[in-house]
Amino acid sequence: MTSTSRLHITYGKSKQGQVNVPTTANSLTSGFVGGTDWKPQMITVYRTKDNQAFKYFVSGVVEWSLFGVRLYSEPKQYEGLAMIP
Repeated sequence: MTSTSRLHITYGKSKQGQVNVPTTANSLTSGFVGGTDWKPQMITVYRTKDNQAFKYFVSGVVEWSLFGVRLYSEPKQYEGLAMIP
């Protein structure tokens, strides 16, 4: 019984076709998420100098609830590198 946080980054090539450019990003959870709701607030994606990955920063709130009543809001932040296939 576990949940997984996911980040989806859509990207394309620059007009010159040399550089990977992030265009959109979204974050979600999947798996067992009963009683929690992930609400991303900000997603920032930068390309790296080597053009092989994107650096990302995601912040949001996990809302914990029981029978529809919110009990607690927990701020969360994630950051890292997403390799470009």
